[in-house]
Amino acid sequence: MNRQEMIKQILNSPIAKAKGVEMVKEMIDRHGDDFLIAMYQSLCDTEEQLLFS
Repeated sequence: MNRQEMIKQILNSPIAKAKGVEMVKEMIDRHGDDFLIAMYQSLCDTEEQLLFS
């Protein structure tokens, strides 16, 4: 998955909506790709936990 697709999915997530989409966008812009990948993985892990709980 490319960087833009990860950002799009993160910004459309319920977590981003709860924290504030603009704030999450600013965090992504301030940090590098390692942060973006970690954030995306965390989002995927959270969704997986919700599906199987």
